[in-house]
Amino acid sequence: MRKTVFIGAMKPMTAGHYQMIQQAIADTKCPPNELPAKETYILISVQDRIKKGQFPIAGETAIEAFADFYSNVEGFLSDVPEGNKINLIFVASNKFHDNNPERIEVIKSIVQRIEQNLISRGVTANVEFTLVRSGPPDYLISLAEAHAGDKLILYVGADDVNKYKFLSKYANNIEVSSFDRFAGGMSGTEIRKLFGTDELSQEELERLQSAFPVGVDPMAVRDFY
Repeated sequence: MRKTVFIGAMKPMTAGHYQMIQQAIADTKCPPNELPAKETYILISVQDRIKKGQFPIAGETAIEAFADFYSNVEGFLSDVPEGNKINLIFVASNKFHDNNPERIEVIKSIVQRIEQNLISRGVTANVEFTLVRSGPPDYLISLAEAHAGDKLILYVGADDVNKYKFLSKYANNIEVSSFDRFAGGMSGTEIRKLFGTDELSQEELERLQSAFPVGVDPMAVRDFY
């Protein structure tokens, strides 16, 4: 049985991220001689995104943005084919948990809010918070070990293929399926740069308008961060 997987930090979630999630749900890379996946795992890291010279984003900030600007938007995750199962898994490392017990409780409560938002909109999804050794790839490896008879297809952008080559060392039922990112899309790095800019030019405003999934208000997200 095929199962598709998407891994992302999504700080913030871009239109490109959402397009890849949709590709994974539809299993667009499924060969003609195989049955497409009926189950998709969306693995989201709740770790902080703090890099020198970049706009810093705390884990709970990103998850709260997911709750308030994505999960409650009409149409978000609503185009799932009938019979498909969506697993929305928020992942933290054991170290992050041990160092930030109070923040973990906040994140858990936000994850519960995301679940309630989806339920209220009639979106059927399994929403979980879980702890792993270091990050989402650990969850994927454990998933592969627990479902040895399944084939897990990790959907990634072509520029991320090398990043996940190591997975084959730990599980022989994980495959990486890549595709080019959509034309004109903005990377998370570009968006974080605009988040940290006090005054945006007209060109930057127009770029930001196209950077998020349909229905998500770019300026409201920027103001929130």
